[in-house]
Amino acid sequence: GGDCALSDNSQSSFECEDMIQLSKSVETVVVTVNDSNGSVVRLGEIYRYEGIPGESSGTIEVLISDLNHTSGMAGSLIQRLRIVTDCSEDSLVVTKTFGALQLVGFENESQGLVSIFADLTMEYFIKSEGPAIANATAIIINSPVSGNVSYLNRPLLVDSGDRIAFSEDARINLVESLSLTFAFELNAQASTMYGVPCNVTAGKYNISIA
Repeated sequence: GGDCALSDNSQSSFECEDMIQLSKSVETVVVTVNDSNGSVVRLGEIYRYEGIPGESSGTIEVLISDLNHTSGMAGSLIQRLRIVTDCSEDSLVVTKTFGALQLVGFENESQGLVSIFADLTMEYFIKSEGPAIANATAIIINSPVSGNVSYLNRPLLVDSGDRIAFSEDARINLVESLSLTFAFELNAQASTMYGVPCNVTAGKYNISIA
């Protein structure tokens, strides 16, 4: 988002007023909604406001102020907004902008949770398919979530037929990730109990956001 003129939404009742003209972007602001306590929000961070069921007027009043670094509280008022939250008007559309704010998600009774984010859990497995115990000496996962990471601090014994699981969690922005492909790869090294190297098949996976 940015100045009021840069707002991109279809709300007919949306109101926005720039209180001061800024010569540069503000990295940290204080956001106050409906006279709640102000919250310090940094550029790119997610601010979540939870309304009280049955007490909503269908709109929220938002004040965006700069941060007084001395007091740690709201300083000069930068922008004042009135945003429609009544879902019956189809006024809530993720990715739309309201002044300095962008709607990245909302939740209500009729639509449930609508968000541009998806939580992703990747699970990796190694399995010994030989007739004897294998000694796993290295397990390395290369992913866009954590980069190139070794999951073993010391050798790990794997019985024949057993599987050992590893996992990592990530939150993906579906809008920014549209048409992108994420590559995940697992590599392992193992040997027999007598130190003879085992044949190991690496696993490679691609996930595309359509």
